[in-house]
Amino acid sequence: MKPGTSAINISRKMHRSVTTPRQNAKRSPRARCLWEEAFTQLGENTCDVYLNSRAYWKNVPAKVWDYYIGAYQVIKKWLSYREGKLRGRALTVEEARYVRDMTRRIAALRLMQPQLDANYAEVKANTHTWPS
Repeated sequence: MKPGTSAINISRKMHRSVTTPRQNAKRSPRARCLWEEAFTQLGENTCDVYLNSRAYWKNVPAKVWDYYIGAYQVIKKWLSYREGKLRGRALTVEEARYVRDMTRRIAALRLMQPQLDANYAEVKANTHTWPS
């Protein structure tokens, strides 16, 4: 990378994840069930998130990349604060690993979403009424 250029130039390349029947047949019935549930929750579309022309995160589920908290796209926002123009340096190895780990945590949240929603609905339906 040339000095003075941005360390982060985020771009996406979308594609569909494809698992062949042969690959899925190698899995146990429980693993196949979990795999299908993950596809249901995370979707079949993934993207490669390019940091620059040589470095990228491959097969980030589109629903993970597009995960918002409030009005902010979480991963994109985190990366935007680490641009070379703002920090005066390239992304460190630790920061790149953090993006990988953050992606995994968001994927885990997406996978737990049905249970979290059910738990919230149950708690909301059974709240304690405090006396006035």
